[in-house]
Amino acid sequence: MNSRDPLVVRPGIDVHQYYSLDIPSSPSAAQADIYAFTGTRGMGVPTKYVIQFTHPQRDLPRSDFIMKTAAFVIQPPRANTWDPPEDARKVYGVITGFAQLAGNHDQTMYEVTLESRLALLRNMPRQRFFFDKSEPEIIQQILGEHKFNQVFADFDNRTHDGGSKKRGRAQGFGTLPLRRTRPARDGADRGQHRPAAP
Repeated sequence: MNSRDPLVVRPGIDVHQYYSLDIPSSPSAAQADIYAFTGTRGMGVPTKYVIQFTHPQRDLPRSDFIMKTAAFVIQPPRANTWDPPEDARKVYGVITGFAQLAGNHDQTMYEVTLESRLALLRNMPRQRFFFDKSEPEIIQQILGEHKFNQVFADFDNRTHDGGSKKRGRAQGFGTLPLRRTRPARDGADRGQHRPAAP
């Protein structure tokens, strides 16, 4: 998806009429004039939009944008001049990237990356141990630590074993739960790990 898909628009000419960037904690974002954007949305992957905008202020501080909750607002145009406008659509997320691209005496070009909050899970530790917890409890704990509670997100975790608890689990590489293999016949624990059976 890009700025030309939903509408026939020309970057820097028509885009600003239908798109805006809403960052409540950053007053300077109100003056952002959307120039162009690209976006990806898919099943099982975090939403990601790279948005370029112009701004009258030079050297905007990164702290006004990085890790701020934001929304990319899409206002569909009216089908006819006498029809009421449709409700604006919003893509919510967190600003994870910020860069100053170019500038002149009148305005400066910036670029921000807006990703869904799910993308922040990549910053969590890659190896953790959980004790006396079922897989659904581990998933809910991880989501809860990142504020993915029932107010902001609905999740339903079901497993083939009914969510039975284990004495110990290791979460590795941010993907599959791991479990230890059985000790060697001589009784020595070689410390090997393998992915849990599906």
